[in-house]
Amino acid sequence: MMIIEKARLALEKLRRTNYKQNPDFGLDEITEELISIIANECKSTVIDENCTIRYGSDIVRENIDAIIRQLIINGAYIPKDVMNKIINAYNDKIVGVNSDITIYKGVEEAEDGSMKRRAVTGNCIINVNTLDAELLSEIKEKIYKRFARQLVLKNLDEFPKQNSFSVFKERLLHGRENRKTLEKIYIKILQEHTEYNDEIIKNTVEYNLDYMYDEVFGDDIIESINDGSNLQLLEVEKNKNKLSNLFMSVSTEIEEMMNIIPDLNQISNDISQIYSDVEAQLIAYSTDITKLNSNQIEDTIKEINKASLQDKKLQEHLGNNGYRTSNLGISGNTVELLDENYVQYAMSRISDDIYDLIQNVNDMDKEEYLRKAVALQYRFIRIHPFPDSNGRTSRALLNMMTIPKGILVNFSKNNKNSFYKESNKTHMIMDEKDYLQAITNNAENLNDIENETNIPLYEYIKNNCIISIKSENQENDIESKEISEEKER
Repeated sequence: MMIIEKARLALEKLRRTNYKQNPDFGLDEITEELISIIANECKSTVIDENCTIRYGSDIVRENIDAIIRQLIINGAYIPKDVMNKIINAYNDKIVGVNSDITIYKGVEEAEDGSMKRRAVTGNCIINVNTLDAELLSEIKEKIYKRFARQLVLKNLDEFPKQNSFSVFKERLLHGRENRKTLEKIYIKILQEHTEYNDEIIKNTVEYNLDYMYDEVFGDDIIESINDGSNLQLLEVEKNKNKLSNLFMSVSTEIEEMMNIIPDLNQISNDISQIYSDVEAQLIAYSTDITKLNSNQIEDTIKEINKASLQDKKLQEHLGNNGYRTSNLGISGNTVELLDENYVQYAMSRISDDIYDLIQNVNDMDKEEYLRKAVALQYRFIRIHPFPDSNGRTSRALLNMMTIPKGILVNFSKNNKNSFYKESNKTHMIMDEKDYLQAITNNAENLNDIENETNIPLYEYIKNNCIISIKSENQENDIESKEISEEKER
């Protein structure tokens, strides 16, 4: 099918490292459709249909598509203008980076000696919070305290009345200090005490000062100081200069607030995970499952999960057979998953059943075929064969099964609450039929349960997630979106 070929081409471009972007290069309609589907499988910040913030990353869902597109069409970097559009806003103000983000896409040797394809982004700023205590103290004294002086002198009416002579003296001695003054001092401190290159140092200084000189940041500092908790010190220490104490209090407050600004390096790490998730999904979509035997189907499932599973601590729970070596639970859910001792058998069996389904692709109508494919996807979830990324792998597997029938399934991140709700209903119904017991030792009963049970998850997918495509090799593979109007709100 054309969609498989487009996915193969996108996967090839994703993995390239030594080419230059063609300014006129674009992505066709089918690839854009794939990007939209894959973007829902990447962690991000999103507000769902119940106006609940689902927080998985500092990157908002609406901008994941832009990152995926850049990862596919660019060889070695993500342009700064793209980065500055995807960084989450601070109080409606986007503070960005001033240079392109370098990304290496290739094969790296892991600690165990194995080779694995990865995308690695370099640090775009210095995380100031990781610097040693002595250097942090110098930054506070020479940067935060200087900024505190500027903030107080500029907003005297916002603070308790100060001694007029003290104010005059401070303005006389430091009246010319401004952002450029702090920038030069800040850069010099980092150059003298760190080994980072000048570009990263300059980016770090500009990034941090962008926050400090934001109007909302200043208002937050003033409000915090005036809530009373800090000003009590000024009344107690009457023998000390109140203005100096005020500078110190504001400086301390600035230090605390700077500790919680978004870490751009973490955003870069998120991009590395997005690369892994995109690669995993494209492996699935570029695989013609109709040409695989059951063993190859099982190996492909492992390959998809391996591409996505990047957490080294979780990788420690993988056995030599590629499956988990410990029992798991689903976060926030009490549903029971298959015991680790039965995972390998269950995965061999499900691969056989997927193969049997594919062999009958031309003998079933779309609705019957989709129902059986969803039942197998659900069984995969209850097997939960890997330490992590089981959900993403299951949804990629579902599309592998449905593409030969002319169906794509798009799980919108905005409707995840409804998806989980129908999943929980399915858990309850299936468990009443001893579903896990059937998976472990009763193949005939397992097929009866899956064939005869009305699965709520299937009804949800059928009514909310289906995109129909042409199943023949034609120039335009995307035909129409047939998404039901009866979506859950």
